[in-house]
Parts: sequence; C-alpha cells; structure tokens
Amino acid sequence: MASKFGWIDFSNDERRQMLRIVDLFNQQDTRDELGVGTIRDAFANHFFPGTSTIQTRVRYFLFVPWIYQEVEQRMSRTRWSAERFSQEVACREKKLIRALEAGGEQEGVIGIEAKEKLQRLPSNIYWTGLHALKIRLVEGSQSQYERYISYYHRNSRSEASGMNSLSKEHDEPALEKNGSGWHPGIPKAPAKLLEVATLKLSRKEAAYLRDRILQSHGDSLMASLLLDADDTMDTSFLWQHPIIDSLPEKLQNSVLHARNFSETIHGAALLYNLMLSEAKESDDGIDKYSNWLDQWALELSKRWGGIKDWCQNRDAFWETLAIFQSQIPKKTRRFVDNWLSIISETGRPEKVSENRDAKMLISHRELQLKKKARARLHNFDALARWSGASGTAQLNYRWGIAKAHLTDIYTGLKGRKDTNA
Repeated sequence: MASKFGWIDFSNDERRQMLRIVDLFNQQDTRDELGVGTIRDAFANHFFPGTSTIQTRVRYFLFVPWIYQEVEQRMSRTRWSAERFSQEVACREKKLIRALEAGGEQEGVIGIEAKEKLQRLPSNIYWTGLHALKIRLVEGSQSQYERYISYYHRNSRSEASGMNSLSKEHDEPALEKNGSGWHPGIPKAPAKLLEVATLKLSRKEAAYLRDRILQSHGDSLMASLLLDADDTMDTSFLWQHPIIDSLPEKLQNSVLHARNFSETIHGAALLYNLMLSEAKESDDGIDKYSNWLDQWALELSKRWGGIKDWCQNRDAFWETLAIFQSQIPKKTRRFVDNWLSIISETGRPEKVSENRDAKMLISHRELQLKKKARARLHNFDALARWSGASGTAQLNYRWGIAKAHLTDIYTGLKGRKDTNA
C-alpha cells in the first residue's frame, strides 16, 4: 500500500515549507542519494542565478509581479487583511492556468493538471529567483511581504513607510515610500492577462529579463549566454556549448571543475545502484548497472589523464569561487575527497566497480546520511522498498531549466514588439 502523510495547516509559511519537502520526493531520478547536493547547487546558483529545479518557463518572472501589482492596486482602495491579500493573489494565479490554456499553452504551465486544486503556486516557486534578479527589490518571505503590504494600506503612509525589520512586527521588509516592492521597470501587464495568455515573451519583455540578468549577475554564465549566444545548441550539458571556449578564464575553469565533478561523482551514484541490485539479487539490475558503469568508465577514460590529475590535485576545485562561497559540510568534502582518491588510485576507471574500498565508502556514506532505519544497504525492509533506480541521472546543474529560460528570451528578442496576452 502506498505511504501517505499529512500536516496541520497552521500557516502559509508552514504549508510552503511542507510543499518544498514534497517536491523532493517527486524528483525520482535526480535524488541526492549520496549527499552532494550542496556542491551541485553551489555550481548551479553560480552559473544560473535565480533558477530552481521546479521552475518551468521564464515568463513567470513577469506573471508573478504583474499579479501582485494588480492586487496591491486593489488593496489601496479596499484595505484587505494580509490573509485576504494572499487569497486574492492565489485566486489570480489559479485563473492564470485557465488563461494559458485558452492561449493554447500546455507544456510548462504550472498547475495544468491540478487547476484550482494547485497547492504549490508560481509565486512560491519563483519568489527566491525574483529577488535574485532584483525584480523583487525587498528581502523576506511571501508572508512577510503580504503582512507589510496589508499594514501599509491600512495605516497612514507616514507610519507605514517607516516600517522596517526593526519595527512593530520585527520581521517585516522595508519598502519604498510608495509601498512598492517591485522593480519600477517591469513591463506593463497585458490588459486581459487572466483571460487569454501565453508563455511567449514580447521583445520588450525579453529585453527586460535579459537586462535584469545582466545587471544583477553580469559575471554569470547565464549573462554570457545572453550576451554572446542566441541558441542553446540542443546540448545535454552546459560544457558542450561552443561558447565555453570563449568565456573568461575564471568562468572556463569553473565550468571545467563542474564538469569533472559531474562526471566523476556519477560513477559513485551508479556504483550505489549496482550495490543495491547485488544486495537485492536482481540479475536485471546487476546487468544494467554493470553496463552503465562500463560506459561511464569508457567515457571517463577518454579524458583519463586530465581527470586523474584533477582528482590528485583537487585544492583548486575546493577553492573555486562557487564552492568557496558555499557552506560545504565537512563530511561531504571528506566523502568526495575519498571517492576521488579511490578513482585516481585504481589505475583506470573500469576497476572502480571491483574496488572494495569504493564499495565500503558508498556503504558508509549511505549509513551516515540515512541511519540504519532508512539505509537500503543496511536494512532489508528499506531495500525491499527500493524502486530499482536512485539518483542515477548525471549532474547537469539545472542546465535543462536554464535552456528553457534562455530559449524563451532568445525567441522573444527576435520576435514581436508587443504582446496581447
């Protein structure tokens, strides 16, 4: 019988936190089984700031502020409570689903299946990214923002405009004197946004989003791809894009480190699944993951000289700006160091699957992360629930999400001047 869980919905923040946890269970093939997510996210945030794994299309960076601005304008006349403000925003976000359907959109529409039952709203998915790109100008959670806006419109302007993080509520963001928390240059929303809409950007909208990325993160890979490219080249990994060879040296080095880590740690994920197949005595699984490890070793052997040197001289990897600025747990670093040492000392990558130290390292790492109750290699009941694949996808640092956003912007810049939807 399928497992179920529930929670008492005390507040919007608690509900949003639980929904973030639920998303982790839905990412079947990209689950972080060996605890290297902090390294993966450090590179992803460095290359593609403002993105997340559950974003879909880039026009949501405009949909969300357009909806908030419209509700805020109404609030200036009605003086709704923070709870009513949140309800009005949510209502419009759900109407947007129908509007996008009416505009002929299907792929990339958040809530296309759930419709009015949608729980994880676009505003929650894009909230952090909106601040990263300085489209949302103030810090704080959605609940903090909604409480402040409600307070602002229900009190005198002189009192409300002075409210900040040290004021009455102790946790409210400081806004501009006009009560706006949004960038003043946001293009005007289409007149019938919630009736008929599309995910396509107008030229003006695409230029605005490009400029936000360039101005807020001009030294990122995303910015370079917007300045010097007009196609994602249908590449599976960011290091396959021809622009990489023309990047500034520091950014090129970061991409190389990210590639080396992605390709080497992928072997650990495949070995983990092979070990699970062996423990479960699954002949099909053993054959599959043995073959996948052979393919991994073959691809790694094509760059073996450089990979071996990188594994043995990894100080530069840990000192890479993206990694250095992140809080990488000591146990994660120790696991990665040990894995890279084993790879470089085996003589050639195809021997890793036979290496006892490598298997002991994987087994210890799983136990360290999950404890005995959930560690599949240490608990028969946990092993029995294994689906047959856990975290087997190679790290691509959100390149799939970035490609979708870039393609939308490229297309918009080449397209129509104005938009009606």
